[in-house]
Amino acid sequence: MFKRYLFAGLFACVLNIGVVYADDIEAVIKDNTTSSGFSVKEETTNTTIARFRGDGNVGIAVTSPTEKLEVNGNIQISGTGNGLKFPDGSTQTTAATGESGGSVDGNSLDASDGSPADAVFVDSNGSVGIGTQNPDDLLHIASTNPVFILEDTDEALDKKKWVIKNIDQDLIFKTTNDAFTTASEKARITNEGNVGISTTEPVSLLDLGTDFSDPGTFPNKISLWNNGSNNYFGFGISNTDLDYFSQNNHRFHTEYDGTPGSEKMVITASGEVGIGVLAPTEKLEVAGNIKTNSQTLNSDMRFKKDIMPLNGALEKVNNLQGVTYNWRVDEFKDRNFSEKSNLGIIAQEVEKVVPEVVRTSSDGYKSVEYSKLVPLLIEGIKEQQKIISELSERLKIVESKL
Repeated sequence: MFKRYLFAGLFACVLNIGVVYADDIEAVIKDNTTSSGFSVKEETTNTTIARFRGDGNVGIAVTSPTEKLEVNGNIQISGTGNGLKFPDGSTQTTAATGESGGSVDGNSLDASDGSPADAVFVDSNGSVGIGTQNPDDLLHIASTNPVFILEDTDEALDKKKWVIKNIDQDLIFKTTNDAFTTASEKARITNEGNVGISTTEPVSLLDLGTDFSDPGTFPNKISLWNNGSNNYFGFGISNTDLDYFSQNNHRFHTEYDGTPGSEKMVITASGEVGIGVLAPTEKLEVAGNIKTNSQTLNSDMRFKKDIMPLNGALEKVNNLQGVTYNWRVDEFKDRNFSEKSNLGIIAQEVEKVVPEVVRTSSDGYKSVEYSKLVPLLIEGIKEQQKIISELSERLKIVESKL
């Protein structure tokens, strides 16, 4: 014990003369706290060379070591076969070790059991290759069955996983919130370039499987736009129907010779259809001619009530005036009026005589239902024929007296 108590004096001698010879030297620190211990310092600058603390931590160029050995600087291990020895008895002689025992040599990382070597490789451009030493891009994974997994470890998200893998030359996209074995396929790109969503065998460039659905709306749908308020615009399949859906109007445009064309047709949210008309006010409004083999109008008695005979038809016909006219094509280009001369009547004049056949749209322009003039003409002809018949009878009486 005498040599222990004498250590302070001997240690001072070491610092002063630089060399001391002894069979055994021990230093006794008063207690095992972090504040107790002793330091080895350089005399001129008072710089700490080493610090031995009472809790057993040792620092080299560190005044307050937080580990059993903390070094502020490089550690060099010399000699063939020398290295760092770990609790499992293994000695690591290369640059570093990973958690599973894989080794790093320069720009590559070996597998934990040493095979394959260069399991992860980083080239001079910073590209990373997994399973290849020749990465073609920033990340290149090479394997007989490569799998790429993204995992969110947040418990609130049920540790969801997103999986991309190759199966029979198809690129598969899967999601799961369980183990990888229960991941379900959500999309696939085949070797031929077909894309399938919720189908493992897409037969066209875009194939929506029968399992994809949006509860309460349209299954098998393509959503073209969502404004953030669950308003979907697009089309989908409901049972055996092809449905188009929108929060407002459906507008159809055409393109000619690479130049975006103007709107050609619209279906409004309230159900009006306009062809060549931007804001139709009728169920079908056409700016142009309509060609058809025949036209029929509802006229069944069962649809009608308050049926009354039409009187004074001839007088009304006499008050109507037929005209020839040309459309103001240059002033109303959006109406697609014909440049040919036309026969017809003037809506404002007709409205004074037969208001039932004139309609005024929301923009103030008037139109005539020509077909409704047919009953007026029928009754007018009948009234005229009655007059002719009466005059014929009178003429016969006069002739008989001559």
